[in-house]
Amino acid sequence: MRFLCMKGFLAAGIIFAVTTLSGNELPTVDAKTEFRAVVNASMTRASDGLVFSDIGKDMMLTCRVKPFFAAAATGIEMRYRATGEGRAGGQVFYAVGASPFTAARKWTLPPLVRDGRWHVMRVGLDRLMDKEDWLSAGIVDTFRIDPTDSAGGTLEIAYLRFLGETDEERRCRASRELGPNNVPVEVRSLGGAAFPDCATAGDTVRLSYDFRGPKPRQGPIELRVSLISGSSCRWEETVKVLVENIEDIGDDVWRVAFSYTLPLYINTCEVQVRAQSPSIRCVAGCFPDARLSIRRAASVPGWEKKVSATVKRVAGSMQFAVDGKPFYALWGSSNPAKSPDGLSHHSAAPLNVVTVWPDHLKWWPQGDEFDPAELDRYAESHRRSYPDAWFIWDISIYPPPDWAARNPDDMARDEQGRVNRDRSDFELNY
Repeated sequence: MRFLCMKGFLAAGIIFAVTTLSGNELPTVDAKTEFRAVVNASMTRASDGLVFSDIGKDMMLTCRVKPFFAAAATGIEMRYRATGEGRAGGQVFYAVGASPFTAARKWTLPPLVRDGRWHVMRVGLDRLMDKEDWLSAGIVDTFRIDPTDSAGGTLEIAYLRFLGETDEERRCRASRELGPNNVPVEVRSLGGAAFPDCATAGDTVRLSYDFRGPKPRQGPIELRVSLISGSSCRWEETVKVLVENIEDIGDDVWRVAFSYTLPLYINTCEVQVRAQSPSIRCVAGCFPDARLSIRRAASVPGWEKKVSATVKRVAGSMQFAVDGKPFYALWGSSNPAKSPDGLSHHSAAPLNVVTVWPDHLKWWPQGDEFDPAELDRYAESHRRSYPDAWFIWDISIYPPPDWAARNPDDMARDEQGRVNRDRSDFELNY
């Protein structure tokens, strides 16, 4: 990857948005939830839930919850009481990684029953805009809840929670989706190891995980590899492990061993390398972790020398050069919010310059919290998609909602006294 005028970029720190893993526990949104923004409604907290009034068209609640694996949730349940005349439904949007909210990533909610009585609304996977995207989304923690698109009336929400499967339902679903030869095997976890146990970002290490019990009946198997430091997930991705990487080591014990290349952009840290798979179910003990010490890379391999960028007049025209050589840019600019992976694309054309749009609410989530790790995550994601491209970073700076609320006199306002904000930013993040 090439950086334009980004000599000190590696100092940016860790890779992934700071999250707290919660195992199989699924979160609940209620009176204790801290919201990043409440738009088109007034909210008060009561002992038994949230109370909304002054409801405008398309009310929005943006929040972060305890991170969980999306595939563990197969439905949403909301207990509410509503009044009014509106008949429009609502949505629950989810964000994956650094991607903003998009119309493709949401659950749709039916219209509220507005008779002033308490009701429980339940929706299943059939209410997802893209079921496969949700089931493969990995760890999620950021949501935008639009209970109703209709204006007027009142709304009380006791809770909105994600519903999971029972063990029996999970086994039945796995049998249907994986087929008779790929039903998840039930095993006991014996632990994992990394060799070497200390490596530099970008290096390749050997990971091994031991289990006692039956082996998967056929391969390859998919493993979701997560780098976890304390309560933070620094990076995760899915890898495929071939049958030859699964070996017997005696006494009903077998091992999955494979080579894994660490992300280049990750700060110095101690991590637990966790591997999970839909083909393996641990009935005793958690999925195994391998301990690993990671050192930050000193430079981008092959680009240790400082890049020189110049502009000079040639034959009466201005010419841009890198290291003294003319640089002619094919620069693709597209909206990453409309891309499934959240990255910039321009048809199938190979790009040598790519614009990178980080989500400001990820690296500046609250007024007193700044997380440059998100910028490293963008760098790693784009490096893998465009290994030969130069990046131009478009870092738009907007204050997070809590900072704006605490500093109203420092905000620019329009003629109606409303805080000025780009419309696209408002729609996608607030």
